[in-house]
Amino acid sequence: MVKRLSLPVESITEALDAMLADGRIMLVEDADKAAGSLVRPQSSARVLVSALGWRMIGDRIEDVLQIYHERFPLRRGMPREELRSRLQERFPAMTGRVFNQVIARAANEGTIVQSETSVWLVAHQVKFTPEQQKRADSLLAAFRDAPYTTPSVSDCVSQLQEDLFAALLEGGTLVKVSADVVYLGETLDEIQSRVVEHIRQEGSIDVAQVRDMLQASRKYAVSLLEYFDQQRVTKRVGDARVLR
Repeated sequence: MVKRLSLPVESITEALDAMLADGRIMLVEDADKAAGSLVRPQSSARVLVSALGWRMIGDRIEDVLQIYHERFPLRRGMPREELRSRLQERFPAMTGRVFNQVIARAANEGTIVQSETSVWLVAHQVKFTPEQQKRADSLLAAFRDAPYTTPSVSDCVSQLQEDLFAALLEGGTLVKVSADVVYLGETLDEIQSRVVEHIRQEGSIDVAQVRDMLQASRKYAVSLLEYFDQQRVTKRVGDARVLR
């Protein structure tokens, strides 16, 4: 603004403060971070938007997400980068930093929910049709009947199809621990507790001990221990695992 208007910083700051006070413009960043001087080093410049502009951005976010939810009702949310790209079509200044501030403020206002990977409308809920629920219940029953030697990923996809299987993964009902091994979330929690307790008592655990503990094949034991390593629950020392 200083460069474009060729006015002193003090004059611009005074005018902006007045417009902020009467609501004609607003800071995009989170309200709890918005205190203090408007003037900062260029590397941490603050983003301003008119009140009308903010309503236009909010309307665009809701429209894009609503269309996405209608198209993909089994997905929790829209990928963040896909949403940013759609917003940038209308608002070219929607860079990554600005987008993150916009989404954070919209989430604070209660219109959307965000995660590290996706964004969705507050009102959106993943709902299965009766036929989808029947297929999901049938598969989950198979998981409970054999909790440690579970159906493979390919079996799950064959029974549910990709979207329904992905919905169960995204909702945490199922957890994919490797390319072809899936567990119920509740079962995985139980296994983790048993593995951690064993290590605390014995000092370590290996693949054979997990295999015997669960009466499952080596494939499941290896997949589980590698998953716990990835989750930073355990770490590999030689052929065994210890707690991190």
